[in-house]
Amino acid sequence: PLAIEQADRLHQLVDELFDVTLAGRGGLAVEPALVALGPLVRDTVEVAQGLADGHEFRIEEPDGELVVLADRARLQQVLLNLLTNALIHAPDSPEVVIRLRRLRRRAEIEIEDHGPGILPDVQSRLFSRFERGAGVQRRGLGLGLYISREIITAHGGTIDVDSQPGDGTTFTIHLPLAPRTAPATAPPRSREAGNGKNGRSSRNGGPNGGPSMAPGMRARTPSRKSDREGD
Repeated sequence: PLAIEQADRLHQLVDELFDVTLAGRGGLAVEPALVALGPLVRDTVEVAQGLADGHEFRIEEPDGELVVLADRARLQQVLLNLLTNALIHAPDSPEVVIRLRRLRRRAEIEIEDHGPGILPDVQSRLFSRFERGAGVQRRGLGLGLYISREIITAHGGTIDVDSQPGDGTTFTIHLPLAPRTAPATAPPRSREAGNGKNGRSSRNGGPNGGPSMAPGMRARTPSRKSDREGD
């Protein structure tokens, strides 16, 4: 019903404003635990499939599990925001690709679409507060990517964007690996996660929990021109 949808949307906006307030006071609160990124990504893709319409999700990950010290709910919030942005801003993209990689002592999560891309002048302010894409009708406040950056920063990581107009967009999250994680020895393997209407993720998984905390941690292809910003 419309009333329930509007109430849910209002609740989301209030949550976003609350997160912005926390970020302005020195950082969002995070509760780190050992989190395996593979199961987290598969769980998040399964949620995003409920919002997709004909899109397919493809997950590429190494044989060795990538484990980070992270607040699972907060990290899933970031991933879901990026996946939702890809669905909204690249509606004609046949698939969204999520890649998990290991780079020395850091884990990388790439989310790539094959949509219209983002203009350079838009990219320069993409993670600013209250920024939204000029060509998209949205009800949001333009806080999604700003909050996502603050969450990743609170985990000692970074988030960046690589995009060319007409050649899709890739967001990359960089996070420190948990100290006990062993190096991966195999190249990524692909998994088809299904389409947005009836598809399911390739495998269900849950969080890996642990009480540890890291030292110093705070508690691309169809062509189409358009600018875009996440929300």
